[in-house]
Amino acid sequence: MPEKPVWYRALVGSVAALLGANSLALASRINDIDTARKENPNVEVTMSGQDLMVQSVGFTAAQNCLVIIVPLNEQACSTTTTKQELAPTTTIKPPLPTPQPAEPEVNTGLAAATPAEHSYLGCISQHESTDNPREYNRAGPYYGKYQFLQTTWDNFVTSINHEELAGVDIRNVPEPVQDYIAWRFLQAGRKGEWGPNKLCVHYLR
Repeated sequence: MPEKPVWYRALVGSVAALLGANSLALASRINDIDTARKENPNVEVTMSGQDLMVQSVGFTAAQNCLVIIVPLNEQACSTTTTKQELAPTTTIKPPLPTPQPAEPEVNTGLAAATPAEHSYLGCISQHESTDNPREYNRAGPYYGKYQFLQTTWDNFVTSINHEELAGVDIRNVPEPVQDYIAWRFLQAGRKGEWGPNKLCVHYLR
């Protein structure tokens, strides 16, 4: 008996793994189909009553439909008996996410500020503390170069994921860090909370 083609042997092996003892009966059915195909190569012969997913060398089958024995480059899961070329498959990859710029380090001061923001914050610090990072005003009390209330500072640094600065006396925070937090405060749209805002806001126009 001539050796069965590769696709036939691969199919029997794959189906055997799926169906166990029923594979012998299925192999007999496949043999009948193979004979029918040789007698009339222009007509597809299907296996009714099967519901499989098999993928192996030289063979493809479909799930939830009649199983059609065809070479890999032909159509499966079809209700017609005419052979069809399998349409090329195009894989569409989702677009890669746009990289977000990294936040500046907290100790970089105003390095990321625009010239206008730099001038504005310089005006604020001049009016609030004459640029003294250790300034203290008991009226608030207000602390540091930008005269934050301690509660305002604590809540804000926590909201921008710098909890390590919460509860720290602002006067003991390095000046570049005070500058950075003031810039983030401005970026958050809270400039109106500084008393001298009206005197300095023209730098931002």
